Amino acid sequence: MINTSSIKRTAAEIRKLVTSADAEKVRRDGYAIVSIWLQPRDKSTEVGVDALIAVNDEGESPIGLVLTSNGTLEQSILRDLARTLDER
Repeated sequence: MINTSSIKRTAAEIRKLVTSADAEKVRRDGYAIVSIWLQPRDKSTEVGVDALIAVNDEGESPIGLVLTSNGTLEQSILRDLARTLDER
């Protein structure tokens, strides 16, 4: 598994990365952390991406308010990864 460091995002950017229900909750800037994982499958390898997207809040949670990704960020990373591998 490969994890990125925290990637700062503005509130406007985060609204584009989360479900519409969660977009309504975004009031502040936040961040995303992306995990890229590899899973052996028979004679191939499955590659996946998961994202933790959160906004800074003054609540109890030290990581902020965690939101539900709409898949946009994960799909863009998978596309970029596939393009990079195809170029090699």
